Amino acid sequence: MFIGDEDQFWLRKCQTQEENHIVKIRSSEDNTFKDYESIDGKFPYGGLYGAIKMELQSIKITINDRSSIVSNDLLPSINAPKFCSKNLLKSGFEAYQDVDDIYLYVSGGNAANAYFGKLIFNQSSYVTSIMVDYWPLIPILFLDDGKGFRIVQNGSRQKT
Repeated sequence: MFIGDEDQFWLRKCQTQEENHIVKIRSSEDNTFKDYESIDGKFPYGGLYGAIKMELQSIKITINDRSSIVSNDLLPSINAPKFCSKNLLKSGFEAYQDVDDIYLYVSGGNAANAYFGKLIFNQSSYVTSIMVDYWPLIPILFLDDGKGFRIVQNGSRQKT
């Protein structure tokens, strides 16, 4: 992925292997579902519903002919990344640059398990991230008012 004449990102994904991580799982009492509560002590973006097949392993960034690799130890736990499929961000990963920083927009997961975020780099290294997962929004988007109606995303009321 190119962001300038000489600047580029190389994204590496790999098949998820639970035995290579410290995994905390939350299961229902009747074991009908399994959710990842954390992976390596981090929130598991794209890791709900117990079915992670792929994870972002590392990012190689080259800026002004200098390369560095950011391992997933520093990154958020980015699982089920969208590399080629179409979604809100068109391609799953997009990079933009301003005077001081480079922003790599990421997305992945599926349905209520979906997420998007921004990884922020300066001219020499990874700085931080801002990640948002959709599942905490779902109870807010579909609230039951207790009177036989539910309040939906646009604020209207629907009879239940």
